[in-house]
Amino acid sequence: MTESPKSIQETAPLAHPVLSVLASRWPDAALLLPVMLRRSSGDVNDRDFVLTVQYLNDHGFVSYDAMMMGADPDPGPRVIGALITRKGQHLLGLIDAVGS
Repeated sequence: MTESPKSIQETAPLAHPVLSVLASRWPDAALLLPVMLRRSSGDVNDRDFVLTVQYLNDHGFVSYDAMMMGADPDPGPRVIGALITRKGQHLLGLIDAVGS
C-alpha cells in the first residue's frame, strides 16, 4: 500500500464508515446503503458514497457483486454482496490507529 490512511480519507471520505460496516458483518456479505453510514461531519451524500466504494474496490480494499443506482423502487445507490478484504481490514486498523 503506497498511500497513507490520511490521503485515502481525502480521496475516499467515507472509507472509515464503509470499512467499519463491512468489518462488523465479516465474513458475511452485506447490502451497503448510504443511510447505513455515520459521518461526524453530517449526512452522507450519494456522490461521496459511490466514489468511496469505487475507490475501495479499485484498490482491493473491498469487493462486491453489484452496484445499483437509479433502479426502482429506491433510486439511491446501493451495493450488493459487499465484503471487506484482508487488505481492507489492514487499512481499517491503520485508519483507527491514526484516528478517523
